[in-house]
Amino acid sequence: MPLLGLGVYQNNDCFPAVLAALKHGYRHVDSARMYRNEAEVGRAVRESGVPRTDVFVSECLCFGMPQDFKARSIQPPRYTTQSTATIVR
Repeated sequence: MPLLGLGVYQNNDCFPAVLAALKHGYRHVDSARMYRNEAEVGRAVRESGVPRTDVFVSECLCFGMPQDFKARSIQPPRYTTQSTATIVR
């Protein structure tokens, strides 16, 4: 993973910045769910022409946001008594 990356904190329109960074050699984009700009980051990665396998997107789950509490409360799958290979979701 590259040591230097582009951070997209507090950037509501980060598409141009991410696209330019990728075209100029950056291969790491640092984001977080709470920034709410994942769609722009993804679009820039797709449109950059850089193979997805060469790009690192780091993302932080910031517990304290309502959507993260919801994600944390997901229960693990339960196994049925009929077969241990059957998962009930």
